[in-house]
Amino acid sequence: MILYFLFYIIAFSLYIDDLKSFFKLSLISHSVFIMFLFEHNFGLVTYYISDGLNYISNPEVWISDKSRATWGYINYFEKYYDILGTKFAKILNIPLLLIFNKQFQNLFKVYLGKINIVILLPYFFFMSISNLRDILILIAILSCTTFFHKKQLKYYSISLLFFLMLFSLRPFIALLLLIIFTQYFIPTLKTKLQLIRYILVSIFSIFIFIQIFSINIDKYLYNLNYYLNEGLNDRIEFRQAELLGSPDSPIFWIKAHLRYIFAPFPHSIISSFSDPKSFVYGSTSKVLRLINQLIYFGFLTYISLNLNKVYSVFKSLNASAKSFLLILASHLPIYSILHFGGVHQRTKLPFQIFIIVIGLLIWRLKKIKNVKTK
Repeated sequence: MILYFLFYIIAFSLYIDDLKSFFKLSLISHSVFIMFLFEHNFGLVTYYISDGLNYISNPEVWISDKSRATWGYINYFEKYYDILGTKFAKILNIPLLLIFNKQFQNLFKVYLGKINIVILLPYFFFMSISNLRDILILIAILSCTTFFHKKQLKYYSISLLFFLMLFSLRPFIALLLLIIFTQYFIPTLKTKLQLIRYILVSIFSIFIFIQIFSINIDKYLYNLNYYLNEGLNDRIEFRQAELLGSPDSPIFWIKAHLRYIFAPFPHSIISSFSDPKSFVYGSTSKVLRLINQLIYFGFLTYISLNLNKVYSVFKSLNASAKSFLLILASHLPIYSILHFGGVHQRTKLPFQIFIIVIGLLIWRLKKIKNVKTK
């Protein structure tokens, strides 16, 4: 309860000039929670599901895991020190969702106005009542990119703090973000001395970084080698990717990417309503997922009809927005290669944000051009 209200105070302070959105999003999230409680009370679904249960049951285990440590500490506090913490950990993500939505607004306000991105991807509201780290990861990415590109020492320090938080939530995304950031220094190098200094600092930083986080890097390299070699067939079976064909064929990997982008089709979600085994996460989750996919496929269709404008709208963005969208887009190859596109809805939401944003930017561009031609 303590962390829940603390996060809510932070969220409220961010929405002080837009309390209408604050109360609207809060109402939707808590309504989703009430619907979920209705299902739970009738024994249709368990209170904590999958990883959410593991976090609150054994937070000590996750604290020792560098890739989930921050969320492990949060659950440790909820379990042992917070008032009704074992219950309120379920809804900690409600205020965090509000914070993420506001951060997104601030980043894209110049381009899209005060848009509530979570309304366009309503599965986020189910994520807000799940004891999972995904929303906090998005907050860390947004904060890191926003402060980094302010190009002042005090903001670099804040960006570093959020970078370390991101590393303790999802390390491989932190590594990708570091790679993306380095490219923004190169155009500012005007002399050979600056270039040499940049190279030396980069080498030193990478050396320190590897020394500190070598365990995680070695782990990722080992897992990547295992998944793509001797463990490949087991991985394919586990992810139910046999229908994609032989992994020796490039067609297999193309299908894996398409699977990540398009699955599940809205009609397959509708069909699953007749299968009792598909209600592991409850009816609330399934309905929100259906609405989410209908909106997402609408934007996919719109972008496919305006593919020639994708590059121009992306190019028009500032460095922070570009960095954020590149990280979101990187989820496509990562989960298509390592998991053959067969992942849960929550790991597709970052890429779906990318699609929604590009679609909205194209719509705005066309609207401006239409106004100018009148």
